[in-house]
Amino acid sequence: MRTLSEAADKRLVVEIEYLKEGDETPTTRAVEPYSFERELPVWRVHTWDRTANGPRTYRLDRMRPARLTDEQFEP
Repeated sequence: MRTLSEAADKRLVVEIEYLKEGDETPTTRAVEPYSFERELPVWRVHTWDRTANGPRTYRLDRMRPARLTDEQFEP
């Protein structure tokens, strides 16, 4: 969550590995994180997913480590 929070504050693109429910292997996504939502018992991050070219919401408990990039985005 720290990496995603920092990326949202600094407007940096983040690479995440996400394990979608029902899938066996995670996919790598390039996302622009915008906001967080807590709906017990999970946290979600609302993003613009550059890989899918559209808005996406991801559960934090299904993410693998996130990596900051040097690429900035405009909301």
